[in-house]
Amino acid sequence: MSAIYELSSVGTDGTEVKMTSIVSTSPGFMIYLMKGQLGKGQKKHLFGLKYYLETGKTVNWR
Repeated sequence: MSAIYELSSVGTDGTEVKMTSIVSTSPGFMIYLMKGQLGKGQKKHLFGLKYYLETGKTVNWR
């Protein structure tokens, strides 16, 4: 799994973050079986990114 991030300014006090996820599985049909797990992980990832952008502190999930 990898991701591409794009940041753009929104007004004077805002930033828009666009994340494009790239997921590769072998065999290919496994992506459909893992879809729910990947969605949960992506939500945590985006929350951690938002927190980091706002505070400069990292989040460690255990």
